[in-house]
Parts: sequence; C-alpha cells; structure tokens
Amino acid sequence: MVNPPSKPSAPVKLSQFSSNTEITVKWDPIVVPQNELPSGAITYYKLYMDDGLNGDFTMISYTSSSLTQILVNNLISGRSYRFKVLAGNFNQEGLASDVSVFYACSAPSNVSAPILVQTSSTSMTLKWNEPQNNGGCPLQGYYLLRDDGVSGNPTIEIT
Repeated sequence: MVNPPSKPSAPVKLSQFSSNTEITVKWDPIVVPQNELPSGAITYYKLYMDDGLNGDFTMISYTSSSLTQILVNNLISGRSYRFKVLAGNFNQEGLASDVSVFYACSAPSNVSAPILVQTSSTSMTLKWNEPQNNGGCPLQGYYLLRDDGVSGNPTIEIT
C-alpha cells in the first residue's frame, strides 16, 4: 500500500505577477520518496479558494503535477481571498495545505517624499502625505528609512 501524498506547503502570493484583480498563487512541488515510486508519484494538484468573503472553499484548478503556479483572475479589489492546495496520486488524495490569505491589491504608488517640519541638534520631525494610490487595499502602516549619514543609501528602518 502506498502512503497518501504529503501535505503541500501553504500557497504563496507572487506579488510581481499580481494586481488589484489578479493573484498569482504558487506552492512547492511535493518530493515523493524513491521507494514509493512509481505508484506514489504525485499526478495532480487541486487549488481551492473562497469567495473573498470567508465563504466556502471551491476548487478552482485541477492541474498536472508539473504545474505549481496559477493565475487567478476576475477578483474584486480589496478583498482578502483564502487559498489551499492538496495533492493526489493514482491511489488517493493527501491532506490540504495550511490556508493562506492574500489581498487582491498591489503596492501603493505615487508615494511622496517625507517633508521636514522641524529640527533640533538631536532630532527632526517629518511628515508625509498619504499615497495617491493605495493599491486597492487600506494602508496598514508606513516604513520610514534613513541612511547611515555617510553612504546616502537609506537602509536603516526608523521605528
């Protein structure tokens, strides 16, 4: 008897291939132990997604074992979508991966530079405007970086 496939890794979002209405989802292929081949070889993956409102999961893709990346489109900007994946072989299906949650949005753009408000010998006060485009989702916060005072390369996060 061949063991069921292992539980796949949780899906990840490929932000560089995603937008306000599309999310590219990827997961790691399952490596089957040599002693379980060929009957234990992964033959397919099933990708499940909810409706963006925490509804029931629906299978949105049934793919061959060689395809571990899917572009999901026609999404509603700003909604959070839940995803999970499972693998199957000729004998049975394995457990579903952990659930991943991704927002249908992209990075904010047209972010303005900070504005110097006041300084002292030991501190400075800055302000900035909200980005003109929030990417389709509410902003969760800001990162402010500074340089080391020598190189001019802003890599130190200010907390």
